[in-house]
Amino acid sequence: MKENGLLILGSIDDTRPETKPDNKHSLSVLSSQFERIPSVTVGEHPHIFRETINKHQYAISYLSTWKKSVSKAADTLENVADVAIIPSSSDVSNTTDYYEDANILKSYDAFHFGEGFLSVKNFPLRMAEVIIEMCDKYNSNFGKALEAGCGPGRTAMELCHRFSHVEGYDYSQGFIDIMIREKEKRNIENLIAYQGDSHAQKEICREKKYDMISGCNLIDRLHSPEVWVQMSKEMLNSGGLLIVASPYTWKPEHTEPQKWIGGLKRDGEDCYTVDGLRRLLEPELVLLEELKVPFVIPDADGTYQYTYSNCTVFGDASKKK
Repeated sequence: MKENGLLILGSIDDTRPETKPDNKHSLSVLSSQFERIPSVTVGEHPHIFRETINKHQYAISYLSTWKKSVSKAADTLENVADVAIIPSSSDVSNTTDYYEDANILKSYDAFHFGEGFLSVKNFPLRMAEVIIEMCDKYNSNFGKALEAGCGPGRTAMELCHRFSHVEGYDYSQGFIDIMIREKEKRNIENLIAYQGDSHAQKEICREKKYDMISGCNLIDRLHSPEVWVQMSKEMLNSGGLLIVASPYTWKPEHTEPQKWIGGLKRDGEDCYTVDGLRRLLEPELVLLEELKVPFVIPDADGTYQYTYSNCTVFGDASKKK
């Protein structure tokens, strides 16, 4: 850019004048090369991008105006070299690394134990409420409950208020460490937390049968989701409920397309995930209820995942009203 050239910037970093940036903020680079034009008002512009039918990306961009300063240009390279880069949700190479990244762990900790974001209720808390409501509605026993892919464990902890025995496991040891910390803080005694792979659920679980099994935002991150669905059906007590909630964001980096439960065409016809779940679970289990539950996850880069999880409740056909 030429000397005194004008830069009009829209950024998810807060560029308002009162912001005090550290070396992780874009203002630390801007101030090394540009001078702010204070007469131009900084604007806040919320925007949302639709990725799939259920998933959206929400952010607030801050508009600011700057003038190129040659006097500051000599320090540019030195200043840029000092800038630290925070990984966003797209910077981590694979699923295992993603869920062990410090920034991701921090985001999910807030997602589970915070108050909720953008006026949307805390999702793990809401899912626990939904599960309990469904068990009450369909007269399911409040004996043994299993939450697969439980993350930091808020849902499992809330279930402990009604179920006599609750287990929660996750592939991420980082999530389980958070879960154990929060369990001890809350003096919860009827919850068992452990690291494990959903594809080996039969081998890792402490009990053989459960009155309720749930998988929240899980199936579209498994390499073989049908394996987990079939195992869960086999591990359900008579009269129990299987509750599967997911935004159905099927991606080849997590699941090979031929293993997707839905979100593709079969024999030239659209196959939706709900149809795929029914194909795997019927006739032993039938779809009793279906509802959408919204959730918001803060990303490390300042944006938010604003998503709807499609919650499906499966149980014995005799329960269908």
